[in-house]
Amino acid sequence: MSYIGSFMRKFASRDDWVPIGVKALEANALTVVRSEENGLVVAGPGAGKTELLAQRACYLLQTGTCRPPRQILAISFKKDAAANLQERVRRRCGEALARRFHSQTFDAFSKDLIDRFSRALPEEYRPTPDYLINLNIHTKCRDYLDTLVSNATGLTMRDVSGFSADRFYKEVFLGPALPIPNVDPQSIENRATAALWRYLIKGGQKSQLDFNMIGSLAELLLRSNPLLLKALRKTYSHVFLDEFQDTTRIQYALTRTLFRNSDAVLTAVGDSKQRIMVWAGALDRIFEVFRDDFKANVHGLVMNYRSAPKLVRMQETLIAAIEPGTVVPEAADDGKDGEGECSILFYSSHEREAAHLAQMAVGWVYRENLKPRDICILTRNKPADYTVRLIQDFAAGGVKARVETDLQDMLVEPLVLVAMDALTLAVHGRNRTAWTSLVSLICSIRGLNEADLRVRQVERETKAKCAAIGNALAAPSCDLKTLRKQLCEFFDFVGLDAFRRLYPQYLQGDYIKERFRDFTDKLWEYFQVAGNWPQALSDMVGEDTVPIITVHKSKGLEYHTVVFMGLEDSAFWTFANQSDEEKRAFFVAFSRAKKRVLFTFCDRRAKGKCPEVAQSQKNIRVLYELLTRAGAEERRIE
Repeated sequence: MSYIGSFMRKFASRDDWVPIGVKALEANALTVVRSEENGLVVAGPGAGKTELLAQRACYLLQTGTCRPPRQILAISFKKDAAANLQERVRRRCGEALARRFHSQTFDAFSKDLIDRFSRALPEEYRPTPDYLINLNIHTKCRDYLDTLVSNATGLTMRDVSGFSADRFYKEVFLGPALPIPNVDPQSIENRATAALWRYLIKGGQKSQLDFNMIGSLAELLLRSNPLLLKALRKTYSHVFLDEFQDTTRIQYALTRTLFRNSDAVLTAVGDSKQRIMVWAGALDRIFEVFRDDFKANVHGLVMNYRSAPKLVRMQETLIAAIEPGTVVPEAADDGKDGEGECSILFYSSHEREAAHLAQMAVGWVYRENLKPRDICILTRNKPADYTVRLIQDFAAGGVKARVETDLQDMLVEPLVLVAMDALTLAVHGRNRTAWTSLVSLICSIRGLNEADLRVRQVERETKAKCAAIGNALAAPSCDLKTLRKQLCEFFDFVGLDAFRRLYPQYLQGDYIKERFRDFTDKLWEYFQVAGNWPQALSDMVGEDTVPIITVHKSKGLEYHTVVFMGLEDSAFWTFANQSDEEKRAFFVAFSRAKKRVLFTFCDRRAKGKCPEVAQSQKNIRVLYELLTRAGAEERRIE
């Protein structure tokens, strides 16, 4: 049967379709799954928002509601969230149907458009094909403004010195939709904005862009090219927007340009109580704007499938302080295996904190039989500054822990996933998940369906290639160059050019080389410590390691036990100016826990290489009052 012919299978009846892999969905969730109208799903933590989107994708694909060859586009904010949703759909629908489900981040989607169609941009906004991703344009905006002072721009040092660089970047440079309107040639801000865009795009051999600029250019691209806009609208019949509360002006402008007044059905899900990206430009009242622009029906979910009953009841107190009048959640957990636990632990120093937390972690792992990845250490920011001593004390007790700030994104890169699958088969010989994933990828690249006789040849060749990698890695002479050579040869076998077309983020510049180098460097680092490849691969993915991440990185994740280190004024240093957002960040941290959540405070704490200093809770006293009012136990650990 041909690949296209496989789409002509008999679709399931819409009336007979049932959720896959779950016992049931609450009534409103099932309504959203089957809906053919634009919808806004407002749901708190643990409500199953990701699962709802996965089930909706299955319903649309399996019933033929999303008719081939049209596709579903899912947009998330984090790489791991996008990868998680893609994998859920693949497991429930199978590889063939999942090929018509595309889960990406906003940044990846925008970049894909620019990389493929930048020649359709107006010349003055057209970046060089090998443009550089510069993530420091915001922080170095003052330097760029000073660079613009010249006769060519007509800007003087006096003109630009009066600008607040932060305000200029956020409100002026990224404020108007492109192209920059020439409404007032005498406006210094207008001239500076146009000059900075011109400088970053045309001022060097390679253009320099950050992802905010890429998003703005993508919106201009669609608005300037009706045929491209029409083609994309024909491609996607349904669109999912995850974590919608954190959508920025640029991201929403792109969404609105692309899908407003189209026949695409949009489903946005989010929770305003978890809106913690205001600093990055998250729009206020985005739910109301979306509802009005897209005539969306609003659906509320009340069940909390994550947390123990006591923790759900405690969330009610926090919710009342963040959004009074909000519908309170209901616990799906019956409490038979524990009502839940919440404590605030006070320590004299960070050394005592680390020693006691390590002691408890040993008990959780070796007496309660929790897996290390059932535990998570959270910090408000800069986890490495809080956890040097903690990681040492955990290790002394036989429990691994690591900061995963960078690894979290690396491990969901398609390049890394394929490489890890190949290495897993090379080292272990057999692994069903890795084998199925690799063979499916190669067959997809070569246009083969499961009934094609050439699939057997692909399987034989894949097995041989992985065995060759295993032999090379086992040789005493194996070094980092060997690892890289073997993986390069494997990607040549897969078809590197086709792989890059399948994942367009790798088409531009040296991005694929940089990600390959970062991955192989990190894996070799783990191998040198472990001394053998099975352990190195396990350590790379962190199978037996407690993750240490920031609150922002924890969005969408859940753990049996959560420890928030440093409930202190110094961690919430912006609380006085943006207490609402900091309360929401506090709520996000609390709501990651299934059974146990602990908060710590140290009388004195040393961060990173800085000397130990006294800590305070005066500015964030309201957070302590909320916890104690909700029923948290306070304990001083001597």
